[in-house]
Amino acid sequence: MNRFAVLLTIGITVIAQLQALEARQATKLNASYANGWVGARAVGLGRMPDAIINDVYSIYWNPAGLADLPTTSFASKRGSDDRLAKESYATPPMNDLTSFSDGETRENTFEVGLSGAGLNLNGGAGFAGIAIRLFSGVMGIGGYGFEARRIGLYDDDEQLLRKIDYTASAAQCSYGWKMGVTTMGVSLKYLREQAATDHYETGSADIGLQAEVFPLIRLAMVLKDLGPGFRHIEGVEELDDVRAFGAPGIRLSAAVTLPTIDASIVFGAGRPFAIPEYDIGAGIEYQICDVVAVAIGYSTHFVTGSLLFRIGGCSLSYAYAHDPVNHGHNHVVSASGGF
Repeated sequence: MNRFAVLLTIGITVIAQLQALEARQATKLNASYANGWVGARAVGLGRMPDAIINDVYSIYWNPAGLADLPTTSFASKRGSDDRLAKESYATPPMNDLTSFSDGETRENTFEVGLSGAGLNLNGGAGFAGIAIRLFSGVMGIGGYGFEARRIGLYDDDEQLLRKIDYTASAAQCSYGWKMGVTTMGVSLKYLREQAATDHYETGSADIGLQAEVFPLIRLAMVLKDLGPGFRHIEGVEELDDVRAFGAPGIRLSAAVTLPTIDASIVFGAGRPFAIPEYDIGAGIEYQICDVVAVAIGYSTHFVTGSLLFRIGGCSLSYAYAHDPVNHGHNHVVSASGGF
């Protein structure tokens, strides 16, 4: 537990400094709140899991992660550590560290995942997806939805005009494959958004990359929502410039795995191309025992933490995200199973 105490102290110190900076630059939350509530483990890692994620929630975060869909492991933790010393780290080692009994590993044919979030904005978010091994890669199909009631609509002078209801959704089909120590992925998406009486829709694509640049170090890049932009299909089009959901942008991140202390560190940043706002995130995950892991993280506007239980190919996780600007509490629960 001494190792855990050291990691926790470092994490709290970094987060405190980031939150102090955030408090000095605090602004109101906008439609960007609609993004990033998929998978409790991902939320707990500062909502910046792009370089380490490799489960069904990769459909949402980084389609390249699908190519490393976890195996169901039945080897002892000691045996897993021995493999880590001998094999490539193309698959994030944290999955090997959660093995719990003697035996063999079995490659999952498919994995299903459900995630739900109760959010501070009088609403919530949800995701459902399935990943299936197909040909030489993995295909994923998923859907994401977000709802917020009575959120503020502001003018250019930051004055509240009125409050509106807001919903957003995305349906996507993804495919990830391996190229040596690199994995690639593509998602094709249909996005729909409603703000007050205005309805919008568009098609877009995500392009993701994960690369092992050194043993235990992985980098990721995701080009998000590349496409023509939203098309107004109904309403008076009062809200033409307020959206951040579905805005084309880029995310860059890295993950460092430390198998000797059963920990992983992730960090990264992203921004929409047309909006001068950066999303910064970082997190530390520590494996308490073979089936339990905890994480603490920071994301723009949020301090996060999560608790993960994994047995074989199934996992159950919970995350909490505190919004210090609006003093809000957000909760995420997710479950997944590989077969």
